[in-house]
Amino acid sequence: MARPVRKHESSNRGHKSPYGDGQGPERKYWEFSQRLAEAANASGFNAAALARQLDMTSGTFSRYWNGERLPPADTLVDLSLALGVDPAWLVRGTRNLGHNQLWLAEDADWIAIPEYDLHHVTADIKGEILGETPFRRDWLNRAFGTEKNLWLARMLWNYTAAGLAEGDEIVLRDIKVEELLDRHLCIWRADDTGQLIVGRFSTVREHSVWIDDDGEYWVNRVGAGTELKPVGRILGRPLAPIR
Repeated sequence: MARPVRKHESSNRGHKSPYGDGQGPERKYWEFSQRLAEAANASGFNAAALARQLDMTSGTFSRYWNGERLPPADTLVDLSLALGVDPAWLVRGTRNLGHNQLWLAEDADWIAIPEYDLHHVTADIKGEILGETPFRRDWLNRAFGTEKNLWLARMLWNYTAAGLAEGDEIVLRDIKVEELLDRHLCIWRADDTGQLIVGRFSTVREHSVWIDDDGEYWVNRVGAGTELKPVGRILGRPLAPIR
């Protein structure tokens, strides 16, 4: 489909964030929507035209356009290609590779990352692959420091301490107990009940699980009570690592 040449004023450009100066997931969604509208306007798209260009329903697209949700990685790539912008800029507001759009190079080395349903994931198996999303190896190594043993899933809960919300697509890495370091953010599974929780690993306390004053969950596999095993370490959203 040919790209429209007439420019349209976007509906949400220049609006003041309703979330103030907070850094929670809602503000990140809003900032993404502002950059999306800016790029769309510069490329001659309004919301309806861009949704049609991507063969996306208006209801799904409106969630990204209105700052209600971040798109999954494959949709982010499609948006970036349609608008001619760096996907890292759409997500974070930074341009990692400059104006020449090197990230679009046809000879780039790509790797397919599988996605799993956390409802079926245990410490030993992940269940059936729901799909695969291509990522550039250099993106992965720059953002997460590795390209190996990575997989995708969607958050089953809100975890505001790390700016994650239910439904967010996250990048995880397989991790063994002996590889855990202090403050690693992981999804954990209780051996006896199969319950999953999100929390950071700690070597400081002897309790199995506790919550600090900021609402952050902490896990120590050593101690009384239920032993928890890491299902995977959460590295962040696609192109947006968590520290």
